[in-house]
Amino acid sequence: MVKKFKIVDRRLVETDDESSPFVAYVNPDDREKRFLVDNLKIDEHTLQSSLDPDELSRLEFEPDHFAVIFKRPRNYSAQDQFLFKVASTGLFLFKDRLVIVIGEDVPLFDSLIFNKPATPAYLMLLMISRSIFHYFEHLKIINTISDELQNKINRAMENRHLLNLFTLEKSLEYYLNSINSNGVLIE
Repeated sequence: MVKKFKIVDRRLVETDDESSPFVAYVNPDDREKRFLVDNLKIDEHTLQSSLDPDELSRLEFEPDHFAVIFKRPRNYSAQDQFLFKVASTGLFLFKDRLVIVIGEDVPLFDSLIFNKPATPAYLMLLMISRSIFHYFEHLKIINTISDELQNKINRAMENRHLLNLFTLEKSLEYYLNSINSNGVLIE
């Protein structure tokens, strides 16, 4: 699915304008991937990396754009049973356009108000910054859940609570690896 955005009244809003400076490909199908590779000259491996949750963050320079693959936390739901997951996102910065490739439909620009002109480069950095903030929010939640589980373990000594705690620990490993990978990207 392709979503195009433009700035109206200091906010990003969806548009049908083909020349929009911000374009997001959400879980692109084969035809959309072919367009990205053939027309925009995005490297096929880098495109696939944008959709691979196990891919490391990195920066790559191409002749007419540069690519950023970064990690972001996935939205958490109760069905995840204490496992906080991460996903990859691809940002392809051209001279006058930012192309975003993401595996799931999540709100990309909700409630963003720009106090200065929003260039594609500025929006790219803002997306990485918001990802970092999202990690911090999840880490607060993980800490709260961990404290609750620890209290339950101290009182009940049930295996279920230990298993939940181990699952949280696995989440922290994913987050630590992803945050370190994003740190290398920023350096």
